[in-house]
Amino acid sequence: MFQGAAQINLDAKGRMAVPTRTREPLTQGGTVKLVLTAHPDGCLLLYPQPAWEPIRAQVMAFPSLDRRFAVWKRLLVGFAQDVELDGAGRLLIAPELREFAHIERAVRGAKPSAAHILIAQLERQHEVVVLTQNVDGLHRAAGSSRIIDIHGDCRELICTRCDYRETRADYAGLNLPPRCPDCGALLRPDVVLFEEALPVDKLDQLAEELERGFDAYFSIGTTSLFAYIASPIVQAARLGRLSVEINPEPTPVSNVVDVRFACGAGRALGAIFGRPN
Repeated sequence: MFQGAAQINLDAKGRMAVPTRTREPLTQGGTVKLVLTAHPDGCLLLYPQPAWEPIRAQVMAFPSLDRRFAVWKRLLVGFAQDVELDGAGRLLIAPELREFAHIERAVRGAKPSAAHILIAQLERQHEVVVLTQNVDGLHRAAGSSRIIDIHGDCRELICTRCDYRETRADYAGLNLPPRCPDCGALLRPDVVLFEEALPVDKLDQLAEELERGFDAYFSIGTTSLFAYIASPIVQAARLGRLSVEINPEPTPVSNVVDVRFACGAGRALGAIFGRPN
């Protein structure tokens, strides 16, 4: 069992980022598979496969007719699913497990944080471009105007056949599967799904901004595992421009930046630029 608490984020595809400090020991360098399951207390439990097997055997040995143990078999074993971390250290949580733990309801209606708001307010005094791999739309909600949301925005739904598009605060009340009111085809979030190519217009926008260059480059709260996310920091090092990383966990660019703040975004940005107003 690992000690400590960490804030978790769920993206539009139902993926949760596993904190770096637990990722390696949990999977033993990627050599061990994982099992995700439900607990009667309404939470989810994540086990390395070798640790899960004796627990499963113990639960299955409980008397089947004893109602005190039936719930453990139904939830702990019945909901168990084999899962793997992707290359970015994220875990895909199945819809039934997300619903069981009320994860989607917990993140529904998420509001911009103090860090989002402060970044947006920097536009009053500086020229700011935000490159984000998040699809939650919170930078736009906070007021930032120049955003390269390289993976899209889950608040935007687009038709898979025609040009219909709509913006939603969340998916509450949405019919499943959602249908286009104009042509009847399926609607989907305007985000980059698994094995899809990045949007050419966003890549072109990023290339243009990098060509212009910046006086300072900030990497805030990102794992920096994707080359196109880390590239601005690499460019800053090459050009001798100021580079800053704000992240509680070390990342691949931690040894490249000029200044590193090993803390949360709100705390660091507030100390540097003052609190949002």
